[in-house]
Amino acid sequence: MPQKLLIVFFLGVAGLFCYHYFAGYDSSINWNVTTTAETETFEHSTIVKGPFTFSLEGSKYALAESFTAGPITRDYQRDGAFLLLMFIGLAIFLTTATYLTRFWFILIMGAMIFFIISLQLPEIQLFGFSDTSSGAAIVTLLIILLPAYVFHAFATSSPYALRLLTILGAFASIALFSGVELITLQEQLISRSYFGWVILSLLFLITIAEDLIFGILYLITRSKGGQGNALHFSIFSLLYLTVWGLYYANKYGYLSIELTFFNPFAVFILSSIVALWALKHKAYLFQGLMPLRMVYAFFCSVGIMVMAFYGLAFFRGNDPVYEAFHYFILYTHIGFGVMFFIYILVNFITPLVQGLQVYKVAYRNQNFPYISARLAGLVAVAALFYLASREPWLLYQAGKFNYLGAQAQTMGNDLLAKEYFSQGAVYGQDNHFSNYQLGYQKLQENDFDQSNYRFGRATVRYPSPQAFINYSGTFAKLNEATPALVSLQDGLREFPNNSQLLNNLGLIYLDQGKLRQAETTLLQAESNNEWTQATQVNLWRVKPFDKEVTSFKESNLAVKANILAKALNTEDRISLPLDTSNLYPSYPLHRMAYLTNAAGYFGSEAIAGLLERELAGPIEESTYWTAKNAVALTYYQALDINQAIRSLHQLALEATGEQVANYYYQMGLIALDQNSPEMALSYLDASIEAGGDQALFAKLAAALEVSFEQGLEWANHLTSLDTSYLSVANSLAQLENRENLEQGKQLTRLYYFHEDYQLAELSALLSTADSSFAQNFWTKASHDLLTTGNFDRLTGLMSILKPKLPPQHTIKARLLLALQEQKPLPDHPASRLLAAKDANGLRNYLRKNPFDEPMVLHLSRELLRWDPSTAYDVLVEAIDINKRSVALHKQYILTALEVGLQSYASDALEKLETITTRNDYREFEQRYLTRKAEIDAESAW
Repeated sequence: MPQKLLIVFFLGVAGLFCYHYFAGYDSSINWNVTTTAETETFEHSTIVKGPFTFSLEGSKYALAESFTAGPITRDYQRDGAFLLLMFIGLAIFLTTATYLTRFWFILIMGAMIFFIISLQLPEIQLFGFSDTSSGAAIVTLLIILLPAYVFHAFATSSPYALRLLTILGAFASIALFSGVELITLQEQLISRSYFGWVILSLLFLITIAEDLIFGILYLITRSKGGQGNALHFSIFSLLYLTVWGLYYANKYGYLSIELTFFNPFAVFILSSIVALWALKHKAYLFQGLMPLRMVYAFFCSVGIMVMAFYGLAFFRGNDPVYEAFHYFILYTHIGFGVMFFIYILVNFITPLVQGLQVYKVAYRNQNFPYISARLAGLVAVAALFYLASREPWLLYQAGKFNYLGAQAQTMGNDLLAKEYFSQGAVYGQDNHFSNYQLGYQKLQENDFDQSNYRFGRATVRYPSPQAFINYSGTFAKLNEATPALVSLQDGLREFPNNSQLLNNLGLIYLDQGKLRQAETTLLQAESNNEWTQATQVNLWRVKPFDKEVTSFKESNLAVKANILAKALNTEDRISLPLDTSNLYPSYPLHRMAYLTNAAGYFGSEAIAGLLERELAGPIEESTYWTAKNAVALTYYQALDINQAIRSLHQLALEATGEQVANYYYQMGLIALDQNSPEMALSYLDASIEAGGDQALFAKLAAALEVSFEQGLEWANHLTSLDTSYLSVANSLAQLENRENLEQGKQLTRLYYFHEDYQLAELSALLSTADSSFAQNFWTKASHDLLTTGNFDRLTGLMSILKPKLPPQHTIKARLLLALQEQKPLPDHPASRLLAAKDANGLRNYLRKNPFDEPMVLHLSRELLRWDPSTAYDVLVEAIDINKRSVALHKQYILTALEVGLQSYASDALEKLETITTRNDYREFEQRYLTRKAEIDAESAW
């Protein structure tokens, strides 16, 4: 294999090692975003009737997104890629060994035999052999060792590439024709070859541990005649060794000093690269044993195996493995570094003082032999190892148990996996992998106490942000708010800018009402978060509403939902775009929250339709009620009163308890707002019957709209129930007499008794009224006058109030006046339909608000002239909702007569008798009989 290509391969694997080290646990534990929705009420509409103001409340969603950490995951393909790198390194090693002398070849093949036996291949019944047979191991040995022996003993002139490809082919044949699943073989090789790779890694460390000292020596003595080389070498070497000493002292608690700039794994990679470079300066050590190119091949192959092995440990998050290796990096660099430094000083102090190029002879035989320095370094490493009570070896054992546990999980044996992880937690006390696995198992079992304990242990030794997140989360599940907060703060001391920790901490501050701290923390989290908008979702829960929402269109649905939730609380609505382009695909809760909030904000029938589409699928119960109510209120906001009432009525029929009362209360307020007090009373009575106390006071406003006497009677009834209503009853009683009333009460009386006042009196009183009262008064008075057809008074009133009313407030009255007087129609949707004689269009328009008696009455009469059938349909639909409208029932009866449906007219006449006064009924009955007789007479001709 070309030496340069091999070195590039070695450096590539070193880069992979570094990448997965710095990736940390993110490569083995995925982050999950959990969205929760809180239902909050907001003032959807304000309904003003006389002196009474009512709030029609809607519901909106406020979303919060927190992070949780999932289980330790497996990516078998990437595991296989690391294993492949390890066995490629092994193939290069074995290929190079075929060039060695017989002694060294047999020694290496012997080690290979032990390695293959350690794989315990009978356990997986390789090649179909039983688990008690040695056949699997024997066949494997023959497949691997026989080609190596042939190349060594017989085909000695074979090129390197052929040898390497043959051994790689032998490995591939075992994988392809083993008779077991590839994942099963892969798991067996990872777990059972474990200590072979560990031993190899320790040998590799012994090889490279001193080379940074040699690198210092080279840099100082590479030029002849350097002044002060001995001093410079001593200073830089001692500084290097002192850093290692301080790191050791801090690690074992002798000193409390943080060396944030120093990383043993980075030093290991640097040592490996320097050692690779330094091989040419060690050629003397290998004379007579092998050529230098073979030394490069052996070094690179071992380095590839070692770095791939620990790269797999980083990728899998098996922290006892690389923590143990970290200890041996520490021990070997101190032990061998110190001894090599002493070796140089003892043997070369004079040449150093003389400025000679000492690096060229550093490995030549001297008075203090190099082998003695190596043995002394080995003794130092052993001393440090035993001084630590063999802790690194226990960690290596824990790492082996972790791999065995993961293998058992893959094989579906969770009980065995639990036992292995428990053993791993014993040998590698407080190691992350074992405790996290056990903690997550307990979390799945809803054993939050044990889960919390295990996640807590996982944060002690080699922690991850994920462990801190789940540690805090299990505290929350145990309803322990303070420890949940403290655990996140502890996590941020380990991982100061971790966005997931900051996000969850911000949410805890939000729950505690610490809005300033929540906003500050979430802003810090947002600056570090690149892959999710969760923090932006939460920020819109706490930060002040900014009317310049520039990010609305680019945000995901969850962020938009919270922006809309915030906007619904502001008095001054801003112009936000109604965007439905990214509804699909999206998370259902995000979509439902956005549509619900958008329904309240935009009041668009299109949004109502999208919500109803969502409601057709499976949905959580509480979400159903909230969304369905949002649909109803959206129809109301879009002035489709018919659909609003039907939707609320359906909800009332489906609901139970307080919900029933609330839905009828909303229907009552809508009917009251649409000037149908009789229907409002009907709905409010249903609400009261269902236990809705809030409807008691609303019924007073509705009763006063029907007649002042009925309202006063209900006010007195309320006083008998609760004396707090006494002041209201007394104030209303004062309105019966128009004398000696203060200005405010004069206007209130005017509202209820406007028929008693001449236009001049109206003008005088209304001149002092503000525009709000003027609009409120106009709504009631114009409705009454249009219903009774008193157009002269309506015209006079409109001229009085014109300065105080926006044009849109009088458009309906002007339309009906124009129809009455056969004048050009003002710009109104109904005007265009009338001009086009679009009967279906008019029917659809009038269907939307059956409570608008004047429009239904006058336009149905207009329709009757040129499309009687449609006029009849309009009235059928109107009285189906507005069941207590006397005027609409009378119009329906007369229209039924006109279209020849006398039996329907007769039935409706009976219904009319139940909803109007006796005198009114008798008067209309005579009118009905007269018209019926006329029609009968006409038909006789």
